[in-house]
Amino acid sequence: MVNPPGSPYFDSDDSSFYDDVRYTDKPVPRISLRNFESRVDSITADIAAAAERHGFLILIDHNIPQAAIDAQFATIERFFALPDEIKAKTPYSASCNTGWQQETTFIPPPVEETEKSKPSDHDHHDHHDRDRPDDHQKDRETYCMQFSESLMARRWVSGSDLPGFRHDSLTFMHACHSLSMRIMVCLARGLGLTKENDKDDHIFAKAHAMSQPGIQTVLRAQRYYALDQQRRSSLPTTPTSPTAVSPTSSTTSTQAYRIGSATHADSDWSFLTLRFQRPGQSGLEICPGRETVTHHTTNEGAEWTKVETNPGEIICNVGDLLMFWSDDRYKSTLYRERAPSDPAVDFYGDCYSLAYFNQPSRDCILQGPLCKYPATSAGELMDLVRKRNFSELNEKKQQSQNQSQGQSQNQNQDQKQQMTSVEMIASAAANPNVDAGTAAAAFGASMSSYMETSFM
Repeated sequence: MVNPPGSPYFDSDDSSFYDDVRYTDKPVPRISLRNFESRVDSITADIAAAAERHGFLILIDHNIPQAAIDAQFATIERFFALPDEIKAKTPYSASCNTGWQQETTFIPPPVEETEKSKPSDHDHHDHHDRDRPDDHQKDRETYCMQFSESLMARRWVSGSDLPGFRHDSLTFMHACHSLSMRIMVCLARGLGLTKENDKDDHIFAKAHAMSQPGIQTVLRAQRYYALDQQRRSSLPTTPTSPTAVSPTSSTTSTQAYRIGSATHADSDWSFLTLRFQRPGQSGLEICPGRETVTHHTTNEGAEWTKVETNPGEIICNVGDLLMFWSDDRYKSTLYRERAPSDPAVDFYGDCYSLAYFNQPSRDCILQGPLCKYPATSAGELMDLVRKRNFSELNEKKQQSQNQSQGQSQNQNQDQKQQMTSVEMIASAAANPNVDAGTAAAAFGASMSSYMETSFM
């Protein structure tokens, strides 16, 4: 079953991916929200420019105090410190995108252990010994919270198990909501949706109002478990990324990437995300350059930027819904999370993060001011984006399995034809000589047929 937007896991059991990475030192824009009301025009210009060029930006001087951020991190740490049987009382629901879930990873033993454990010709031991419990490592756990009482039914940890958790988390979520509303107004104005143009600059904010039925906004708390340095260093360093890198480049390196963390490069399928990272614990890397919402791969020579934050800073990024809604003007940038690989500089302990995914009601109709794409409901678009991401993750999973078994990784012919179809549509949508009507027609005479082709 495909997980919903902002959900904690994909159906993939790959323990780690490695790829050659070309890095750049291009800075991620830092935008001050100080004196917001009196500076709203200049702030709007800065946010719109960052959304167009980078898709990621860092907010400073915002209205969420560092004390509130620290308090919420302390709150989720208390939750994750509970025994698993207590957390399991609030199991994750894929249909609601709420609750707790944990993922474990099979970690292959060192080669020398494998050689010692090989059965002899006269040994008829069950080969399933490889799956004994001590070969599995807890990788991460997440807890997803929403405003809706119905969606959170039986998903809030009880007050007897963790006093104050629900109140504290909802208070933090309201602060995130307030900040998000300000950013959404700026994003709308950046598209020319202003009162001066007889447009509503609150169009995005209204779509995410808590009074809207079916709003799907999620606060996801996440914990990556501490990594075992010895076992981590024993993993193979086989490149699996589609990113092409010159073998003579001096700016490349080989890294491991966290499971379920966009190892092949991912994008948020939500509207807008606020990310809270603890300094020194972030492995976030971004790769600007995505031009259309239908194009979801890195290009040859793609360059990655490491994103680090200071106390009090919030990472903000555009999601696929906003890229679609802005006619591709705002970029939903590809990203991934790097796992620690150098004990001298990297942090191997438990890593905590918070992500506030702004997601409108599924019934909300999206169409940009230029009408580049056909009017589409948020629910339909998110479903199609999920299918695309799920398909790519399954492909990565199969590649990883083939490598471990020494099998060929050649894709079959229909997969190649499918990719060719996607690239053709993406190319048409990105062509500046194609007017809005033609671009929309390129999506297909049939809406469902077009969307299935474009996003898969």
